Amino acid sequence: MSKRDFLADLNSRHTKITSMAAELGVTHIAVTRAMSAAGIKHQHARHFEYCGIVDCATNHARRHGVDPWRVFRLRDKHGITAYQALDLAVLDHIWPANCPKVTSAVV
Repeated sequence: MSKRDFLADLNSRHTKITSMAAELGVTHIAVTRAMSAAGIKHQHARHFEYCGIVDCATNHARRHGVDPWRVFRLRDKHGITAYQALDLAVLDHIWPANCPKVTSAVV
């Protein structure tokens, strides 16, 4: 196994660089430099994929025209993930709660 393969495997098993460093018994700076030298980009623990883009909740909210505080308030109030809170905030932005409901009668 090459050094790059080893570091890629380590990166896939850990979300934090400090936990990688603890497993190897080195400092987080040594892990960061080794990954940089091998050309491996570590995804930050706060980043997630939403609509095909990997970013943090704040930037996702701004991209969809939602105030970031709304996402975090929903997350904390309902005890849900940032992804789920972003879904709720975007849905509320598209279809506000005070919007008149559409009713249809089936004949």
